[in-house]
Amino acid sequence: MRAFRLLTIAAVLPAAALVVDSQQMRLDPKLRGFWVLNVEQSEFGGAEAKPKSGLVNWTETGFVFAIVTADGSLYGDAVVLGKQCKMIGVPASYSCEFKMLTPSHCLLTVRDGKSVRRIADIELIDANTTRTVHHVTPPAGKPYDEKTLWVRQQ
Repeated sequence: MRAFRLLTIAAVLPAAALVVDSQQMRLDPKLRGFWVLNVEQSEFGGAEAKPKSGLVNWTETGFVFAIVTADGSLYGDAVVLGKQCKMIGVPASYSCEFKMLTPSHCLLTVRDGKSVRRIADIELIDANTTRTVHHVTPPAGKPYDEKTLWVRQQ
């Protein structure tokens, strides 16, 4: 129940977190909505155990991400898009860059200071599926890739 409440709060966070001006980036409306992680068809590269579940809510102004890890913990963050990419729920040293390749294909680069920690290549591959390839560079250990599939929540 606690995870559900946190997820509910996270789902409304982008709209309340930042007033986005009229020059914000526009995502394809087909990306908007709730997407559920297909754990079985996803690959988690460097992870010792797969997460139990995940949910992303894409909005006009960005997205909120929440995942239940293998040990049952809840992780969540948000990315708000406007003139600049802004992250919520991460350490203050984190920053992001967001690049639209097409209205339904984008790159999200996450930095910790000057170090790139994650590049997420996010693409709508059909009306009900998004694919994300994460190129992850952890603070310690070797870089790895995660390949995740997300299915539109009906």
